[in-house]
Amino acid sequence: MPLFLPETDLLLGTFTNDIVAPNPGGFVGQVWVATNPSDGLSTSELYVLTLAGSDPLRNDPGDVVFCSSPDGGTTWTRPRVINDDTLTPNAWQWFNTLSVAPNGRIDVVWNDTRNSQQPNLSELYYSFSADGGRMWSPNVPVSPMFDSWIGYPGGNGKLGDYYHMVSDNLGVNVAYAATFNGEQDVYFLRIGPWDCNGNEVPDENDIASGTSLDCNANEVPDECEYRADLDGDGLTTLLDYTALASKMTGPGQATISGCDALLDIDHDDDIDLADFYGLQRVFAGP
Repeated sequence: MPLFLPETDLLLGTFTNDIVAPNPGGFVGQVWVATNPSDGLSTSELYVLTLAGSDPLRNDPGDVVFCSSPDGGTTWTRPRVINDDTLTPNAWQWFNTLSVAPNGRIDVVWNDTRNSQQPNLSELYYSFSADGGRMWSPNVPVSPMFDSWIGYPGGNGKLGDYYHMVSDNLGVNVAYAATFNGEQDVYFLRIGPWDCNGNEVPDENDIASGTSLDCNANEVPDECEYRADLDGDGLTTLLDYTALASKMTGPGQATISGCDALLDIDHDDDIDLADFYGLQRVFAGP
């Protein structure tokens, strides 16, 4: 259930160079600005997410804070702390990132050291608000723990400067950096159910109801497949090549249906040379 978070007086920009930070060679957080695109009560509200130091004694080096404006920036709410780690006030929350779904839901992720109490060991955390930032869901870790001090490329002393995310009405897609493999890599994370066809129904429900076919049983609706993959192994092999060759119709000559849709790589309702060229780009051999 969503919970109320207190409005607090925060000291923005209180960080100093002598703090041992999780990202010592770069920013620990960016300012994110977004508007509410929905037709609800919060439509056209302006949102700002940033990182703030909340204690001049530095026993709480960083919090994720949120403000909103109902009038285009003329007036603002007092900052609200989104992270709910009240029992571990010396934890870092950093690399805060914001996006807003078409229905107005606000999604936020950030790196968090609350479970390690060491500035270099973080997990990615998530919270959302369905009412314009007045109430926020309990914080949830959505990644394993990783060490932000390893794998610096070129000796630059930082994991990076920011992450990115894009929300839809069922969930949010996140691109973030982590060091799970002992080096810096970019990872993709989906939070919430998949909706590959954009009909605002979870893909698993589309398949279960028969609205979408899943002929190769890979839990992806066939209309969303981008490669010929008849057996659902994630590869385009000779089996798929032979099937496509036997089903080629030529441009505009037939409307395909059923499981043959798996061979229509460009989703134009025929199986032609464009699909053959698409197969070649992802062909993995036998």
